[in-house]
Amino acid sequence: TQASIRPGFNTCATSHFGASTHWVLAYRNRTGHLNTDREKIVKDNLETMTDAFAGIDLVTIVGDDDDDLGYTSISTALFRAAADAESKSDDIQNKIFSLLYEACQARLYIENPHNPFRVSFTESEIGFFALISKRVNNHLIRARLSDLVWNSRNHRKIEFALLAIDSYTSVSLDSKTWYGGGENCWRRAISLSRLIGKGAGDRLDRIESNILNVLKNTTADNGFFGHSLANALLEFDLGRNNQIAVAEKLKLLADEFDLLENFRTSGRYYAASFRWFAKSESEERAVDMRVAEAESFEKEAESRLNSDDPSHLVAVGFLKSAVQTYIEIPNSLRSRHDVDQKIRELTLRIGEFGKLSLDEMASYKSPTIDLTESVEQSRQSVSGKPIFEALVLFTNLHHTNFDELRELAQKSLSSSIVHKLFPTMFISHDGRVTGTKSPMTGSESSEEYEEIIRSDMNHFYFGPAVSVAVYGAILPALNTLNIEHNFTESDLSDLARRSPAVPRGRESMWGKALFQGFNHDFATSVHLLVPQIEHLVRFHLKANDVVTTFVDHRAGGRETENGLSALMKLPETETVFGKDMSYEIGALFCEYSGPNLRNDIAHGLLDDQQVFSVYSVYAWWFGLKLVVRSLLPPLKPDDT
Repeated sequence: TQASIRPGFNTCATSHFGASTHWVLAYRNRTGHLNTDREKIVKDNLETMTDAFAGIDLVTIVGDDDDDLGYTSISTALFRAAADAESKSDDIQNKIFSLLYEACQARLYIENPHNPFRVSFTESEIGFFALISKRVNNHLIRARLSDLVWNSRNHRKIEFALLAIDSYTSVSLDSKTWYGGGENCWRRAISLSRLIGKGAGDRLDRIESNILNVLKNTTADNGFFGHSLANALLEFDLGRNNQIAVAEKLKLLADEFDLLENFRTSGRYYAASFRWFAKSESEERAVDMRVAEAESFEKEAESRLNSDDPSHLVAVGFLKSAVQTYIEIPNSLRSRHDVDQKIRELTLRIGEFGKLSLDEMASYKSPTIDLTESVEQSRQSVSGKPIFEALVLFTNLHHTNFDELRELAQKSLSSSIVHKLFPTMFISHDGRVTGTKSPMTGSESSEEYEEIIRSDMNHFYFGPAVSVAVYGAILPALNTLNIEHNFTESDLSDLARRSPAVPRGRESMWGKALFQGFNHDFATSVHLLVPQIEHLVRFHLKANDVVTTFVDHRAGGRETENGLSALMKLPETETVFGKDMSYEIGALFCEYSGPNLRNDIAHGLLDDQQVFSVYSVYAWWFGLKLVVRSLLPPLKPDDT
């Protein structure tokens, strides 16, 4: 039965109510194609179903408070109604409620305004929605039906887009409703208004005005509601004429949380205020907010040290975030806040606290992976955990150890005469010769020997280890994470924003890349992540005063940024990133004896099959690991 259910169908509802409506479960056949019998049934009964719907009181079925219900509870009520109709052999009402259930059950993907629903309805079903949408007395159901009609090919009329916008914006604009699904409704209304442009009339202006007015009256009692409202405005480039007012409001909210000693929240509000001041080109006020954000991290550190459970480990993490924030302030604007002196003082404190935290250090380990049991072990390791703990364990499912891989390659090389007698040729996935090695003639201390060791590590040990990690641990655990948690692009962007590893101004791209991985769209994820990882490497090398450019005297002294391959060969790279991570970045992204993802993506060399390889999955997981691990207390250099 489950094989016939469309992706996204809530199978839990079937087992929970003990009834599996034939109409719902027969929607797709086992190949995933639309059931043609269903199309014929709806087409033949379209007039009867429309007349029958006129006699249905949805308020009785789903309740009379749309905002308190939300799509989840509405879907549950409609499923019950379909099951009840089936038990009474009322085929027409069974079909109506089943269709409404599937419409409300469909997941809305805000980030894709042109195709927000990954579901398929037949032509007659969309026609039925078009006939009844204006009669629906529940604004959430009305919004969903009219939106589905608008997104169809043959019923795409602007009246349905306008009906959807008006229905979505009928949802109350308050913190309770916003976090209960209202945020998606308002965001979708904005997307639709932008999509149809002048055809939307003044709807976008009214939406903007409503959000600004609600934000104006938001208090600390509303938690992150004000932050989320401002973020929505910023993402859709609204509030252009109110940038200073929004920035000042966010600053006031930050001050409220600061007085309440909720420094984590105040820091996030100061960061949001910074973005709005920066958008308004108020540089000095933007710097003030950046400094306030850094001071929030300092206060968090002090708060943790003075708590009932003091930890120098955690304090170091907050102080590192403070330093990272101060570093982002341009040199020309640092003197007013004595930023350079603060960075020096915090760096000294980090060193002092680091020594004090040696006895507090803890390692994060997932269960030992055995190939025959790894799938179950990886699932269990992340199951039932709070969301951040689950992410920590997920990103610890595999660890690359440079010294171990090198030792294996050395043992293999010492016992083999192949490298001494024959040259080695490396062939890419599309048949190109990407590199060759001559027969080894040098000593173990020669550069030639090190190149062969490196290529053997990449080709014979790192590659197979990645495959085992992806199939035996990462993908099974990812499925468990997706079942137990609902990851959104906004959440992952915020995670990136909190990460000291992610350079400022890149949080949205990191969030989008990580979100696509949770959607199993590794092709999109890897194309977004690879250049961002290269930028991350370059950014942190520069932050440690490493020269990342070269001067081309043949081009008149032009200074050019080194590519990732050249950056990974710099001796300072291992100091900044540690031995294991430095090796992994090089092996995965820029060495011809490995996957060489950076080169293949930059030159468009990945075909449809290769872009979904284990290396794309692993690259996404590695990017998530960079973000998550940077939020943990510092470990030993080679454990980072």
